[in-house]
Amino acid sequence: MAQVCRHRRRAIVAGLSALAVLIFAPALAQDQGPKNGTDLYDRPVLAVDPGVHTGAIWSLAVDADGRFAVTGSVDRTVRIWSLADGKLLSTIWIPVGPEKVGAVYAVAISPDGSTIAAGGYTEKRYSGTAIYLFDRESGNLVRRIDDDLPDITFFLTFSPDGRYLAATLAAGTGLRVFDQSKNWSEAFRDDQYGDFSYGAVFARDGRLVTSSYDGLLRSYRYDPSSDSPNFRRVGEPFKAPSGKRPRGVAYSPDGKLLAVGYDDTSRRSTFWMVRPLSAWEGTNRPTSKPEQLELITSRGPAMGRRYSRPVDTKTPKAHVFSRGTEAASATRSV
Repeated sequence: MAQVCRHRRRAIVAGLSALAVLIFAPALAQDQGPKNGTDLYDRPVLAVDPGVHTGAIWSLAVDADGRFAVTGSVDRTVRIWSLADGKLLSTIWIPVGPEKVGAVYAVAISPDGSTIAAGGYTEKRYSGTAIYLFDRESGNLVRRIDDDLPDITFFLTFSPDGRYLAATLAAGTGLRVFDQSKNWSEAFRDDQYGDFSYGAVFARDGRLVTSSYDGLLRSYRYDPSSDSPNFRRVGEPFKAPSGKRPRGVAYSPDGKLLAVGYDDTSRRSTFWMVRPLSAWEGTNRPTSKPEQLELITSRGPAMGRRYSRPVDTKTPKAHVFSRGTEAASATRSV
């Protein structure tokens, strides 16, 4: 019995010692200096892995077939889970430094589940961050993207074909899109944002929408079948209809609905993409004015109402459809 107690005491002491090292290791490493022009520690920092996240989870992504979930946390890890049984498959440790350096705010997984992207408060304390690309199966780093990322990456998402990776950034520094076929070099950017951006979503037909805390949604388009990057912004940014700080955005699988979530209100917006009235040809819908567009609301007191107004179909731009006190905003290419 005494021998068992001694073994238990030794195990407890060993565990407390390891925990002490974990707690004090960052402080001990503060004076180690920068590594290769970054604020990363230049020596290993001991960490204990409890098998779960120990900090807030900022981001979650799932592959197209629903096999794997990826989570990113301020505990400076990316964890890969099996959706079939909820088991942890592997943990990726992000390079760390003082303060928040190493915190993960954004993760994405390619549609085929082979590649994981992670970004956030990486490598530097004040400016110039990086996005990491990992092989999901091995956990190995396969690419580091640092093409003029002036601030924290807050959201990442792959295009449906896996070719493009969109990143939205902090402090009004906007959107960056990277092209896998060009060794993940930058294919497009829009830095005309007025605040942080926490959301982006691709549609299957070559549309991309982003949200921003400046209260605006932005619409982009590209040709998925083109060999050369051809991203472009469609129209002007337009006001999110139900709140001042739009955050999450998501397309329905058929691309007809765009859902918008907000940080400043519990309300949510869901509205139809705008379509030409001529698209109703062959049904009992009016087709006498093909130059008009129609928007169908899908929430609130005006649910199901249809709004239309003449537009210049040659020049895509933002349109506001209103009736009484109800108003909804959209573009032809949302």
